[in-house]
Amino acid sequence: MTGLPKVNSFNNTKNRRITRAIVYEETKEAAMLTSELRNYRGKLGRAYILFLLVIVTAIFFTSSFAHSAISSTYETQISTGRDPIRLALSHNGHIFASVPREKKIYVINKNNGSLVKTIDTVAHPLSIAVDDNRNNLYIGDYKHGSVKVVNDNPELTFQFWLGGKSSGEFGLPGDIVITQSGIALVTDSPNHIVKAYSAADGRFLFSFGGYGTAKGKMIYPTGIAFDERHQEVYVSDHENGKVHVFGLSGTTAATYKRSIGAFGTGAGRLARPQGLLVQNNKVYVVDAYHSNVAVFTNTGVFSGFVGKYGTGAGRLKVPMDVLMSGTTMYIANADNRRIEIFNVLDAHILQFTSSTLNFESGIQVNPASQVLTVSSQVSGGAATWTATTTAP
Repeated sequence: MTGLPKVNSFNNTKNRRITRAIVYEETKEAAMLTSELRNYRGKLGRAYILFLLVIVTAIFFTSSFAHSAISSTYETQISTGRDPIRLALSHNGHIFASVPREKKIYVINKNNGSLVKTIDTVAHPLSIAVDDNRNNLYIGDYKHGSVKVVNDNPELTFQFWLGGKSSGEFGLPGDIVITQSGIALVTDSPNHIVKAYSAADGRFLFSFGGYGTAKGKMIYPTGIAFDERHQEVYVSDHENGKVHVFGLSGTTAATYKRSIGAFGTGAGRLARPQGLLVQNNKVYVVDAYHSNVAVFTNTGVFSGFVGKYGTGAGRLKVPMDVLMSGTTMYIANADNRRIEIFNVLDAHILQFTSSTLNFESGIQVNPASQVLTVSSQVSGGAATWTATTTAP
């Protein structure tokens, strides 16, 4: 690894040929890849290779590079033995981490990082979502192209099938989110759509998206998140390097509203977006290629990055998913085989329009003769602001 290539190298003929070979073809096309990826294929099967494509790309080409960062502090890490892919959080403080190479889901106590148990009810787990209202765990089965629902025991209760299919409902269930109203939204990555189901019984409701680069279209959607307050669905568009936002209309349809980010390198740019999180009007986007988490407002204003490439403590190598509890951020650090934990302070923006500023503390500032420095410290969701003045 001598440096980071130009990000548009993703679009050249060779890379696109390799991508399509991984996604759609069998052993002879997979042989175009490195021996490391072939070992993955032998252990996990063809479907999981779609997700490992981004891992191999990053292993070969990713290098650290200068970028801005929001206020984040590395805290600690939780080892998962193998590469964690998707994360979910339950109301009782348990983190669920899918580890496909071990054919298990790890259940971890978020307070002390201890292993509570492992779940192996589904032999080929990839995507996961927790529905605390129904005490169900939704698991995307990458080998059989299905979503299986298990209870607390954990026992299989039902599966998502459409039209009486016994397998292959999804090309690949890349990610899952459950709304409070009881809709299960699943990205079907190689089919370039999002499918909606009843979380209670797996009944198919509708789908949206479709292949393309136009507004509302996507190529290989990966992560998905839902904003309950605004009833909006956020979808990572892996190939187009952006996040699409759709408005949810009850249980019947989703309508395109806007996109966040753009393909490339640098502030506000995404290369290979994966997992998503929407919280407190912020959008956290895992970029597996750049090995960081890009942070935006829900209107698309870029706020900064969390994390950067590396193998040491607090460094990321092919991150795949993100979740938060309060100000604590958990990142599925796939190729480093652990969950990375950061404390992230929310970014705040002040905009001044008057020529003189007055503060309750008695500070009066004339911008023509003084420099005003305003900083904040966030604790428990509240920001405490401090203002100081100096000579220019």
